[in-house]
Amino acid sequence: YETISAGQTDGVFQLESDGMRQMLMQLNPKGLDDIIAAIALYRPGPMDSIPKYIEARHNPDKIEYCTPKLAPILDITYGCIVYQEQVMQIFREIAGYSFGHADVVRRAISKKKQGVLEKEKEAFLSGAQENGINLEDAEALFDDIVSFANYAFNKSHAAAYGVISFRTAYLKTHYPKEYTSALLSSVLSSTGKLTEYITECTKRGIPVLPPDINKSHADFHVEGDTIRFGLLAVKSVGLPSISSVIAERENGGPFADFGDFVARLGKMDIHKRQLESLIKSGAFDSLGAKRSQMLAVYENLLEKRSAGEKRDLGQIGMFDIGIPMELPKEPTVEYPNIPEFTAREKLSLEKESCGFYLSGHILDDYTIHLADLNCDSVAEMEAAFQEDEQGDDRYYDKVNVVIAGAVTKRVNKASKNGDPMAFITIEDRSGEIEVVCFPKKLAVYGHLLTYDSVVCIKGTLSARGRDEEIKVLMNQVLPILDNSSYVPASEEKAVLEPDIPIPPVPTQEDIPPVSEERNYTYRQTNRIYLRVEDNTCETYRRARALVKIFPGNVPVVFYYKNTGVYEKNEISRVNASPFVIEELQEICGDENVVWK
Repeated sequence: YETISAGQTDGVFQLESDGMRQMLMQLNPKGLDDIIAAIALYRPGPMDSIPKYIEARHNPDKIEYCTPKLAPILDITYGCIVYQEQVMQIFREIAGYSFGHADVVRRAISKKKQGVLEKEKEAFLSGAQENGINLEDAEALFDDIVSFANYAFNKSHAAAYGVISFRTAYLKTHYPKEYTSALLSSVLSSTGKLTEYITECTKRGIPVLPPDINKSHADFHVEGDTIRFGLLAVKSVGLPSISSVIAERENGGPFADFGDFVARLGKMDIHKRQLESLIKSGAFDSLGAKRSQMLAVYENLLEKRSAGEKRDLGQIGMFDIGIPMELPKEPTVEYPNIPEFTAREKLSLEKESCGFYLSGHILDDYTIHLADLNCDSVAEMEAAFQEDEQGDDRYYDKVNVVIAGAVTKRVNKASKNGDPMAFITIEDRSGEIEVVCFPKKLAVYGHLLTYDSVVCIKGTLSARGRDEEIKVLMNQVLPILDNSSYVPASEEKAVLEPDIPIPPVPTQEDIPPVSEERNYTYRQTNRIYLRVEDNTCETYRRARALVKIFPGNVPVVFYYKNTGVYEKNEISRVNASPFVIEELQEICGDENVVWK
């Protein structure tokens, strides 16, 4: 429950969307009923009841009913209608419906037949008045039911989901490496999800080791305190081929070097393209040779080996007649004296062979500048428009967004008027997205949008509907400077020493408002102050959890009202995006969140 309440629910069934995490952090679940209710509430209709549910959950004294007969029905959900079964009970207990008549209502709810419910209004109001409820309260109750009914969950469905959610959260909490390795293996076909979960491993201090021909299994697996990359995640290498490699490794022992692997190819189902992909992924790095050398010789080695096999079978060509037969020899490996690929080139090879970077990330050299920008995650934007996700209300068609990443592809085309325009693919640490650059913008910023360049793009999200690819319509481009060139907005130390005086908390008038229209700016925020009662209160706990979920480079200083003391010994740092600021204001109150 602590894991869930802290919003650390990546990979947890039904609980991993950003909006759901924020709800759970505010709800602070203590039992399975809370999780079941959260799953049922986080839907388009019941979602309006979330603030009321959370408030009543923490302050049961605020629950009010128009009639005591509602208490046995709604007490478990703190006065909110959450489940279809509760609607049936209300029609029976309040309006005097029979079980059969109430089931008609249930079926209308489950099939979203709004007209059937409207026809029941007169009978409901009549029955409610007979049970001593005044007309105004009865009409308000019926209106609540109608607005809720289109999206109502039945409790048995939510309960089944809730049990699985609890079990996956339990496994993630107590067996993080084992659960995460299984989770990674379950999304082998989804490069985006693999990237997302591997990034989460890095944040949690669980290293994901690169593929190794002598150590990797087909799936991801736990290796000591780490997770070893699964060979099945390498492109073009299917399960039959990987199974044959593992079988040969178990029967004949580990591969001594690259030449030994090629010599034993006859016992494995590996062809040229698969061998090339394994080399590029780094699976042979532990065998001593450089990737550049192996890529330079592997085709010649395969040809020599093929010729040796033919001679072994007595097959000779027309021009071999008269040439004495010799016993086939294992191909010897003579590596050319060439330099290894650069770190950037290795990353490019890994991206080509696996769909993402393994030994680092192309953005690793730009972390300081990126930390000063308020950027949106590509993965979170895409998840908001997928049918199997619960959505994220921060992202919708025509909303302003800011993304930062590397240009991995550029396609130049002509507009209807014949003017040049371009389609750019931008990749951040979570995924990639297409950016549309219209002629006027291309004329201004086109020189910045070259292959492998790292840029920040401010634009408008274009989303036609769920399960359709989203795009960004570019408005502005900002070049990103590497760590050796960029001067941070804040020159403060990473950890503030106790003897450094901290200025008084500025007044609210000093604080620029967070735009409700999400009009992003490159805010130069140097420090955030949060005013809480003390370091044991609920507000402090929730704010601290949010700061940990969104790490960045802006120091967060807590001010304790009960003692009038600033927290100095443990200065956390947060990504001061508009979304994070708004969430902190929601948790602490607008007047208790200030920055300068």
